[in-house]
Amino acid sequence: KERLARALERLGPPPVPVAVENLALDRHDLLQEPAELVRLVEGAGEGFGYTLDLPHAYVQGGEAQIRAYLEAMQASRAPLLHLHLHDNLGDRDAHLPVGAGSLPYPAFKEALAGFAGTAALEVTGGVEGVKNSLRALHAAWDI
Repeated sequence: KERLARALERLGPPPVPVAVENLALDRHDLLQEPAELVRLVEGAGEGFGYTLDLPHAYVQGGEAQIRAYLEAMQASRAPLLHLHLHDNLGDRDAHLPVGAGSLPYPAFKEALAGFAGTAALEVTGGVEGVKNSLRALHAAWDI
C-alpha cells in the first residue's frame, strides 16, 4: 500500500482524470476498507478520483458495504468519477445483467442522484444482457 501511495504521489496531476476502483473481493486484495481507498486517492492529489463498482462492494459486504463506500466517497475531497454496473448474488463477481442478481439497485437511487460522471455496463449475456440491464436501470433509477 505504501509503495503504491508513494508512486501515485510522484506522478503528479495526470493529463486525464484517473479513477481508482474498489476491488476488495477477497482478503488478499490490497484495499479492504473504504477509508483505505479514500486515503490512497486523496493522497494521490489532483486529478484522481473514484470508480465505484457497486457489485464488488456487494460481494464484499452487501448493501451496507455499498453504503459505506458511497458515504466515504461523498465525504472525500476527491470526486466519484465512474460507476461499474452489473449484478451478482452476493457470493462472487458474476457480472450478471443488472436485475438478474440480488443487488438492490433501487436502494441507491437517492445516494447517486446528481451523479454526473460516467458508467460502464460490465455484463454477460451479449446484446440481451445489455438490453435487460438498461431496462432494469431505467426501472430502478428512472433514467
